[in-house]
Amino acid sequence: MAAAQQQKHPPRFSTENNLGLDLTWMNAVSQWGTRARPTENGLTLGAINLGVYGEIPEVYANDSEMARGSIPRPGAIGVGNPVREKAEVWTDDVPDLYEESIRRRWRPSLDIPWETIAPLSPELELATAQFVTVLSENALVCLDVIARWLREISYGFHEVKLLMAVQEFEAGRHFEAFRKRAVVNGGRLGFESSGKFLRLLCDSKTFNETSMLLHITHASFARTLYNAGAKFSSSEGDRTLFTLCAADMERWLAYGTVRLRGMLENKPDRREQVHSYLLRGEIALTEDWHRDTPFREALAVLLGGGLAGVGEGPKRVGELRSRQVDDYLEQLDQASLPERRERIFPGLRT
Repeated sequence: MAAAQQQKHPPRFSTENNLGLDLTWMNAVSQWGTRARPTENGLTLGAINLGVYGEIPEVYANDSEMARGSIPRPGAIGVGNPVREKAEVWTDDVPDLYEESIRRRWRPSLDIPWETIAPLSPELELATAQFVTVLSENALVCLDVIARWLREISYGFHEVKLLMAVQEFEAGRHFEAFRKRAVVNGGRLGFESSGKFLRLLCDSKTFNETSMLLHITHASFARTLYNAGAKFSSSEGDRTLFTLCAADMERWLAYGTVRLRGMLENKPDRREQVHSYLLRGEIALTEDWHRDTPFREALAVLLGGGLAGVGEGPKRVGELRSRQVDDYLEQLDQASLPERRERIFPGLRT
């Protein structure tokens, strides 16, 4: 953190006046004279984390809505935020990830060249609609999951709350964009997904479990699908849509991977619990994959270039699935969990 710039002698105010004012609050200064300087990216969250404002506590003891660095008020009513440990939520790059997310925001209505999406054959349009229907459904559930945890995280980690608020907006943006893609070219929404993994995500009981399932498992599998979508797309509009969504997932993965690594460093006794959470997610993903025939067959049509090439589709779908699993395991390697390769649920690859 940058060093705080302070005046040595903060002003003192007399509390004696003829106006009936108390004024004692003006002399209760915890860090007078702090002066934050803009960086090349403007006045960022990191730039204002000076002195006491940049001291991230191991446990945020205050249970009210008090912002970190404020002066506590006696008798303040607690709000009961259960997530109050730094090791559960914090990474040093959270402020920068937030600023990057804000800088790279995009608008589905204007930043995707919808007019470039040319007519497709009926089978490709139907397959595309089925593909994006599932993607939009996943995004909407992620929005709800993030919203639930925003109120649970302590006010002492406001940067994490801000980052996740942006992720909530990104999830909503993905839902909006994929829903628009389903109908912009004369298609329609497809069949609902199996949803086993989504229900597991909604039912997760701890932030640690939620973050692993959301920021690593979901984000890695989704990013691989988005990258595949960009490759098999035949229009600038579709490529732009999938590329922008994949870039958003990169930031989710950056947070989730570093957060998990830091949590394991601080709490090595939680390692087996982490494996249990990941196993549950892998089993749910496997069940979804085998139950969701419309999604698998839509991928086969898209990867095969239509019904004429659908014979190659299943092989290419299998290759895509293998890439998803490999990308997922690579993220866990980065999170200092390389042994997951030996413990992964066997059915996830098939």
